[in-house]
Amino acid sequence: SRDWSSDVCSSDLPNVTFDSGQANFQENLNFEQFGPDEQVTRTLRILNSAPDEPYLLEGVEVQSKQSEFFTVETTEVTPGVEYQVKLTADGAIGLPFFRGNLMLKAKHPDLPGKLIPFHGWVRQ
Repeated sequence: SRDWSSDVCSSDLPNVTFDSGQANFQENLNFEQFGPDEQVTRTLRILNSAPDEPYLLEGVEVQSKQSEFFTVETTEVTPGVEYQVKLTADGAIGLPFFRGNLMLKAKHPDLPGKLIPFHGWVRQ
């Protein structure tokens, strides 16, 4: 039998994947529930499967009304190919529920900007 999966034109799909480690919501960072005295970190892995078309991460911006309660740490694992973006949320945010976006800015023809939503709950 013929494998039709390879017939999908690969140029239609960006070669860059964004993986939060969550099976169902690969491009979402879920902090779940944590305490007001805790700091929780989630990691997004960016992987470019086409090194000849490098994905160069230039900046990460936290889009949230409470952005002072979030810190971002970016690691370049392999230039143009793999990055890790760590987002840490501080339970001192004082809200039972929070949400926002990470805006990833990069030099790449298909993905100059990418929004990664995040959310979580803080026990009150």
